[in-house]
Amino acid sequence: MFGSPSTPILENPEYQTRWYFKYFLGKLHQNYVAADQERNPLFLSVVISEVSDQVVPYYRVILWRKTGAQKISLPYSVNKTMTIRQILSNFFGLEKLDKAPREVFSPEIQKDLLLLEEQEGSVNFKFGVIYARKGQTTDDEMLSNEKGSPGFDKFLEILGERIELKNWDKYRGGLDVKGNMTGKESYYTVYAGHEVMYHVSTMLPYSKDNPQQLERKRHIGNDIVNIVYTDDPNAIDTFNPNCIRSQFTHVFAVVSTEENGKGWRVAIYCDESVPLFGPSLPCPPVFEDPYTLREFLLVKLINGEKATFNTPTFSQKRERTLDALLRDMYQEHSQESKSNSMLNRRALSDV
Repeated sequence: MFGSPSTPILENPEYQTRWYFKYFLGKLHQNYVAADQERNPLFLSVVISEVSDQVVPYYRVILWRKTGAQKISLPYSVNKTMTIRQILSNFFGLEKLDKAPREVFSPEIQKDLLLLEEQEGSVNFKFGVIYARKGQTTDDEMLSNEKGSPGFDKFLEILGERIELKNWDKYRGGLDVKGNMTGKESYYTVYAGHEVMYHVSTMLPYSKDNPQQLERKRHIGNDIVNIVYTDDPNAIDTFNPNCIRSQFTHVFAVVSTEENGKGWRVAIYCDESVPLFGPSLPCPPVFEDPYTLREFLLVKLINGEKATFNTPTFSQKRERTLDALLRDMYQEHSQESKSNSMLNRRALSDV
């Protein structure tokens, strides 16, 4: 999909996806448990925003359900208090409930809600980076390359910084940081608060006796997004995504250095179940500036992974996980007998 060159913009940026972690944890806030008409458990978290000189205070509200978390901001007024019932009815359409909302006082609820939030999708990302020589068309061939070309090495420098894995204390993306079991080095970067670890095919352990390079495939085949750097500029248009055998990989970025050496050509391939995601490729899809290439690829691939979470395969799996977690939490937190029923009737601003 081509379009006018525009500033790459992250879709569902981190500050929208990590509300509980960012705005609730460690702040005075309330959590409630209830069940809807179909007896599906739900939780509600409410916090009053911190007030600065310019900002009028407001409520942040998260409704946790098996279909995902819904987030809204509501006006706050000292004179006009709002009850939990009113919030559920007026803003989420939940007028009838099987079990009325009760406040949860156990501090353990915070850990549970953080776990729920983690199911929304990645905050940190691991992307596969595969080197392909001219004429290589299968994953066995590509993953058998022991080292890359000068063009590939230059491309890796654009993606991130080379790091030593031993004793690495930041996001590791599933790589071993104790005994060099997954190679000695890798590439890593940070973009807009997201950490990105790359699984570089030529840096993962190579096995002479295993033509399928299962150790490399184990990491790269489990990445939702793969970047394929090819020495053959013609391979951009003839690349076949099925050459990488993986149930997980849904998005490919294929990159090649232009024949004149000035710039990089990019193609994006993705599974037909993945919803559209930006930014669109420029026309022609050539980037002459390394910074612009890096910016485009990181935003495109982070958006691509987030979009993949909305495919039927991933969303059904996530709904099943959320449903199981919510039912466990409901069983644990709806049994609390410590609270006084009068407390639950108070308006939020009284608490």
